[in-house]
Amino acid sequence: MRIVKVSSKIIGNSLARPIISNCGQVLIAENSKINENTIRKFDRFGIKSVYIKTEVINDIYDIITDRVRKKNVHKFKSFIKELNLKLDKTRKLSVRKEIKLDLKLKENIIEIVWDLIKNINFDNKIKFVDIKSAEDYLYEHQINICILSVYMGKKLRFNDKNLEKLAIASLICDFGNLLLDSEKYLSNKILSKKEKKEFEKHTSLGYEFFHNETDFKITEIIPIIEHHERVNGSGYPRGINGDKMHIFSKIIAIADVYDALTSDRLHRPAFSQSDAVRMLMNDAGVLYDYKLTKLFVENIISYPIGTRVLLSTNDIGIVTHEKENILDLPTVAVITGERKRWIDLSKNKEINIERVIMTQ
Repeated sequence: MRIVKVSSKIIGNSLARPIISNCGQVLIAENSKINENTIRKFDRFGIKSVYIKTEVINDIYDIITDRVRKKNVHKFKSFIKELNLKLDKTRKLSVRKEIKLDLKLKENIIEIVWDLIKNINFDNKIKFVDIKSAEDYLYEHQINICILSVYMGKKLRFNDKNLEKLAIASLICDFGNLLLDSEKYLSNKILSKKEKKEFEKHTSLGYEFFHNETDFKITEIIPIIEHHERVNGSGYPRGINGDKMHIFSKIIAIADVYDALTSDRLHRPAFSQSDAVRMLMNDAGVLYDYKLTKLFVENIISYPIGTRVLLSTNDIGIVTHEKENILDLPTVAVITGERKRWIDLSKNKEINIERVIMTQ
């Protein structure tokens, strides 16, 4: 299977993974034949990319199932909406003293993070990207940051206590977005300098809320204000460098950027996993902690089986075999020309993958 952009060109193909709502309902079943009506449904749900079946069969495995992911998106969204309704009425009051929300807030977040932690398969590599809807991007993005951060924490051999703290920190890191007019700042237009500066306040807003209104531990809330900082000091809001950043903040920064890059946004299509990996490594040691970034990309399969690629020879091929230790040099079946042939890129170093073909 492979991920493709939604367009009329994919009509006639079959879905390789179902489209599941954040309530756990199957909107479009796996193996469904894509037709014009299906395309209209994709458009209605705000889905810009899907996985389709290809001539190369591969096992569908991921670090977490779609159902677990979507179930927790729904729980997170429902809780945040309930919280916002109360905040609208009590914005000037102490959440801890006046609406007794602190305990419930912590209980809800811990329930979500432990459901995710228990269901992540830490033995698998990161193979697929999450297909998000335009409407629920903020909530889906937050759940994915948590999944990816916890995955990294486990690779770093964090104990359960620290894993829980990291999971909590990653789940609430963008909470400040929910205190802003998010529709305005996540619209299709390029933000002006003034709007960008206003949007950057989400880190301070989120931190101040948790610091002033709750009893969350400092390690759980410090990444809220630090996850947009960069190791060379070029980030915001304080412009601190890597020496002063908490390790949770460094981990979450990488997870945040990777998930954003591989997501369809209103102003640009998603980048392929291989492009996202390349972009992260280009900035490793400059924007992101080098060792953590390297660990992260070493656990991503940049070219999953079924991926259609353009080779440096100008041939088009399909990835047929992944290699456990050389994730960026798979075996490719060339499908252009008179006969199909297989190229093991780990043994043919003169041939490179130029790019992933995301269109049909």
